Amino acid sequence: MKFFVNITFLLFVGIKCFGQSYAGAEFNSMGYSSSQTSLTSFSLFSNPASLSENKIIQSGISYTPAPFGVKELSTFHATINLPTKIGSFAIGYSDYGYDLYSEKRFLISYSRNIIDKFSLGTTLVYNSLSITNYGNSGIISANLGAFYKISNRIRIGGSIENITNSSYGQYTNQLDKSYWLGTTYTFSNELQLSAALNKYYDEKEAFRVGCEYYLLNYLPIRCGYISEPVSFTFGLGINQGILSVNYALLTHEIFELTHNLSITINFD
Repeated sequence: MKFFVNITFLLFVGIKCFGQSYAGAEFNSMGYSSSQTSLTSFSLFSNPASLSENKIIQSGISYTPAPFGVKELSTFHATINLPTKIGSFAIGYSDYGYDLYSEKRFLISYSRNIIDKFSLGTTLVYNSLSITNYGNSGIISANLGAFYKISNRIRIGGSIENITNSSYGQYTNQLDKSYWLGTTYTFSNELQLSAALNKYYDEKEAFRVGCEYYLLNYLPIRCGYISEPVSFTFGLGINQGILSVNYALLTHEIFELTHNLSITINFD
């Protein structure tokens, strides 16, 4: 019986809830409010423009074993950012689902500083969908992002996901089109606050806010809030040398807790 409940959840609810399990525990633990202005390689999945501000090679993996307590919705992300003299390149991969239903994405991004403190970035995405007994399908979509560093304390960024309005076959809106706008204010080396507004194609706008505080130089603690659906997020991390390990916990109004773990490596 539980198997059929999970299948129903996956097909009718899971896809709409998937947006709550993003790449990177740093983002997830802050309600994903910092995704538009963050400088990590996971920005490939959110705002590619900010990749140009990351001046070192960085690689990361992120894993969510059972979103909302359902292992069939497990999600894996991997990415690497490669800064060069002509701009920053990044490649990424994500895998969502299980043997009966699977979504995979292969991404390649390019970001460049256009004028002082202002960057643009774009991502090409190959989306692959596989459903047992129904076959496979693949399409290409594109994302666009912008990033502006107003000062050493204030950053703003925004992105549009699926600007090509790509969709599988003759169906429409099979891939979400979303709009994001966010800002981060850094009070000190220990404290920063972030906020973001996002809207998916046919859903209500969601407001997100988050906070990050370094209890020690290597131990950040984080929390966040999402307005739609109402969710609270929490997390912590450990930064030691080239390695960073982060954990996020996400609540939901109805479903079980979601756990997310990510690891990044900086190659100086």
